[in-house]
Amino acid sequence: MNHRFLGRAGVLWGLLTAPGVFAQTPTADRLIINEVFYNTDKKSQEWVELYNPGLNPVDLAHWSIRDSRKKQELSSSSYLVPGHSFILLSNSSLADSLQVRTLIVIGLPEWNNSGDEMVLYDANGAMSDSLVYSADWGGGRFISLERLAWDGNSCDPNNWASCIDPAGHTAGRNNSVHAPERRAVVTLSVSPSPFSPDQDGIEDQTEIGYTLPMARAVVHIKIFDSAGRQVRYLRCNGSSGPQGAAVWDGADEQGRRCPIGVYIVYLQAIDESAGRVEQAKTVCVLAERR
Repeated sequence: MNHRFLGRAGVLWGLLTAPGVFAQTPTADRLIINEVFYNTDKKSQEWVELYNPGLNPVDLAHWSIRDSRKKQELSSSSYLVPGHSFILLSNSSLADSLQVRTLIVIGLPEWNNSGDEMVLYDANGAMSDSLVYSADWGGGRFISLERLAWDGNSCDPNNWASCIDPAGHTAGRNNSVHAPERRAVVTLSVSPSPFSPDQDGIEDQTEIGYTLPMARAVVHIKIFDSAGRQVRYLRCNGSSGPQGAAVWDGADEQGRRCPIGVYIVYLQAIDESAGRVEQAKTVCVLAERR
């Protein structure tokens, strides 16, 4: 079968390779429990470190943390935690001794040395992260319990270990046992391409298939023309498992058939558990059958 299509290869290549051409959807505000200093002589020496794994700042106003007995608000006023940064919660002003940049002094719950529960809530009362640890997970007298992988399960004992830094902790720094984040691989395919949506019953639609390196994700799929103009928002805030597909019939948002040519398929996936954002781009050809 013969197809005819128009392309603008130079412009198209630039759109596919240039970062930041397409607007990104912000990730959900989320903080994770990253390090716990729980086995000390005094309650005033205890602290917990939080980490913002996302790109966007998180406002701590009206966030809270609790153990099995007590719940404590972190801040009653606006307090921004920038993306990819740490913040320490403590019962006393330890900034000088720990040499950390960001510290909030609150009446923390008292963590039990034998094990305890920590639950972190956002301003809406939704759980952002939780941890139920025991002494055999790691940590010890003046040695912190550190998280290995930011994108790992908080409740998995294999994702926690004793700090191996000579100071006994890594407050405000990457953990001494930190495991680099696994590089996500997103696959994106379009078939058939070319396709000809002329309602003759043959290749009138194309299927956009994808696989994701995450168990649950929020997926966005957009179609752009070769000049970078969005013509169709094919999937918006769709909940997805590790694989899925969407069908494009060649129409724009108004239901009109798009002109023949080369189109860019853009996928963005936001990990529901870690807030990590992955994206992929590929091309699709809308043709005319001769």
